[in-house]
Amino acid sequence: MAGIFKAHEVHSIHFPDDTRFIRVTGTDLSKLNTKRYDQKTGTVTVIEPNDTGDVSGAASVKN
Repeated sequence: MAGIFKAHEVHSIHFPDDTRFIRVTGTDLSKLNTKRYDQKTGTVTVIEPNDTGDVSGAASVKN
C-alpha cells in the first residue's frame, strides 16, 4: 500500500502491528517541529527535533 499526503495535510492510517514504513520527503525532517494531535483530549503537542544528530526517531516533546 502507498499513500501520498500533501504538506500540512493531517492523516491517520490503520495498519497491522508488524507493519514497516518508509518515508520519503523533500526536506530534512530532523530539523523541523512536528505536531501530535490527540482527538480524545483535543490537545496538540509540539515535537521539537532533537539536537543529537540521531535520526532514529528520538525527539523532545513540548506541551
